Amino acid sequence: MKILNVDSIAAPKKFVNIKGERYQVKEMTVADFIEVAQAAENFDDENATLLDRFEVSMRAVKRALPDIKDEVLRSLTVDQMGVVNRFLRDDLMDKDKDAVEEVEGK
Repeated sequence: MKILNVDSIAAPKKFVNIKGERYQVKEMTVADFIEVAQAAENFDDENATLLDRFEVSMRAVKRALPDIKDEVLRSLTVDQMGVVNRFLRDDLMDKDKDAVEEVEGK
């Protein structure tokens, strides 16, 4: 008999420091993925405004960082928001990687 213990599979913990506060990144569930993907697909790329794109981006960040307040998120610069989004997607650019600190066992 073989049993897969899915509960034993733990994603590495990730945190984001913003304005002196540390926010733990919530692991993405299937429901989170579906909601974010649907939100991204619900608007036509040709007709999507910059505001539409930022709203979808902010909703995705709020799902990943549920403890962050809207006013903190809205206080980020556009570049900072972009870096946070790329970090959450594990898609950092080389120039962003200096801002990431690898910490063992914390």
